[in-house]
Order: sequence, then structure tokens, then C-alpha cells
Amino acid sequence: MGGLIVLYFVLQHPDLVDGVIVSSPALGLAVKVPIVKRLLGNLMSKLLPSLTMSNGLDVSMLSHDKEVVRAYADDPLVHDRVSTRWFTEFLRAMHTVNSSAEELKTSILMQLAGNDHLTDMNAAKRFLERVKVKDKALDVYDGLYHEIYNEREELRMKPLGDLANWLRLRQ
Repeated sequence: MGGLIVLYFVLQHPDLVDGVIVSSPALGLAVKVPIVKRLLGNLMSKLLPSLTMSNGLDVSMLSHDKEVVRAYADDPLVHDRVSTRWFTEFLRAMHTVNSSAEELKTSILMQLAGNDHLTDMNAAKRFLERVKVKDKALDVYDGLYHEIYNEREELRMKPLGDLANWLRLRQ
């Protein structure tokens, strides 16, 4: 969700940012939400916005590093509940960012997990295709899960190296 927040912020405040790096941004969901659940979520967001439900996240699909998954699952600040209002605002933010791709005015590096079970890699690619700036780059890491910087060491070195190179070229 961090990538979505960053893109939303940059689109609102383009003069405050010189460049953007996002990894597997939530510009679409990997699992399609059934239409009935979406409609019910919209209704309950208005009637009972604090109603919570499980997010259905399979934490084992965050990273190939079992320690990362365990730390996430054991974190007392992590829970699996989302409110109906959070859900509708999350969808609204995705729509706002996706429909504003042409307005992005800053350099961007987008790094995508090739085996992401949380976000839709193709939605992120479509967003980047509509970005008009010349200084844009896309890296896709086949086989990696959503948390590309928190993969096992031998897997995360490539995305971290690419990120460092992108930054080095802009100094």
C-alpha cells in the first residue's frame, strides 16, 4: 500500500518531489473482489463504516524469506482486519491514481514482483505506460513475491542493486 500512497502524494504535490521509487504498488488487486462483496462494501461504508472484515491476506505470499513472514505474522501491530470505509477509500485511491497517470511530472522507477499475489502487476504496468515523463523505468523480478526488498538475500540483491543504480544516475 506504500506505493499507492506515494503516488497519490506525488500527484497532489508534484513540486515537493524530485523522483519516485515504488515497488509493487497497489494499483490493482491480484485477487478480484466479487461484485457482491464490492457492492456490499460500498453500502456498508455508508451505513456502518467501522464494520471490519478479514482482509484475506495470505502472509506466506509476502516473501520467500520465512523469517520475514514470521516477523510479519508475529508483529502485534499487524492485524487482518479492514473496515468497510477503509476498503472503499482504498479502491477510490487506486482509481484516482490510475486515472491521473498522465499528470505525473517526476522521474519514476517502478519495481514489480513477478509473482505478486497481492497486487496486480499488469495494472502497475498499464499505469506506467500512461506516464508521460521520459525518465521512467520499469523492472520486473520474475519469481519474487510482493516484498521484493524483503526477500531472501540472494533474491533481494538484484532489486536493491537496480534501485541503487537508478539513484546513482540521478546524483
